[in-house]
Amino acid sequence: MKALEDENSRLKCLLTDAILDNAELKEIVGKSGSACRETAGGLTHLGGSGPE
Repeated sequence: MKALEDENSRLKCLLTDAILDNAELKEIVGKSGSACRETAGGLTHLGGSGPE
């Protein structure tokens, strides 16, 4: 039972880290006003005020 509790705690920490990373990335994209998408030919600009 202790092993399951330890694994549950570890997974909760991983999920929390992923949620925080996601929030930080959304904030960065929101501030820059643009986003890029990776394609086979490199990065593709998806809009906003940044360079293409």
